[in-house]
Amino acid sequence: MADLMEQAPRIPGERHLTLWSYFWTALTRRYGSFGGRSRRLEFWSYYLFVVLFYLLILAAQALLDGVEVTKATLITPFGIEGILSGYGDRPYFDAPVLVWVIRLLSVVLFVPTLAVSCRRYHDVGLPAWLFWILRGTALAWATVVALRYGAADLGSSLFRVLSIVVGVVALADLVIHLLPGQKGTNKYGPDPRQSLPPRPEEEVLR
Repeated sequence: MADLMEQAPRIPGERHLTLWSYFWTALTRRYGSFGGRSRRLEFWSYYLFVVLFYLLILAAQALLDGVEVTKATLITPFGIEGILSGYGDRPYFDAPVLVWVIRLLSVVLFVPTLAVSCRRYHDVGLPAWLFWILRGTALAWATVVALRYGAADLGSSLFRVLSIVVGVVALADLVIHLLPGQKGTNKYGPDPRQSLPPRPEEEVLR
């Protein structure tokens, strides 16, 4: 059996990466790489650790300052407290330390988060501009809601219609991220399930 396994053909570049390896690769070597493809495992491994980091920060915030302050942290992490829904009326620079940690983490993760989504669209065979349209639509409506131009200003019917549209857009974006990648090479690059990016030390050897 061992001999048969040794004789089995191996796909160039194939290897087993851990969830952390996928996350670390997306955060370092592929930090600002919007080209190429990312398989579902890479995308969701990245988001798994992002969510875990935020949950750890929020848990620490709750232990230090209580649940109410943590709610304010969730709603107003970037100091626009005077505009948003009333939580967290502290000045921008007078924020808890862990709020600053969230701000810094969000800045660090901003580019790789967008990049890994674009690569996930490429893996499905879709252009990155579709991602920018869908995500931009959702963010634009989130901004409208955050600025409190809600049903009272837009009209309840229009507000509901726009909310439904944005919900459909967000659902479509989620479904695309859940779709399996195209088998084999597509116009965005080779199948990442067959030929994973080499480790940094492998690139040096080349």
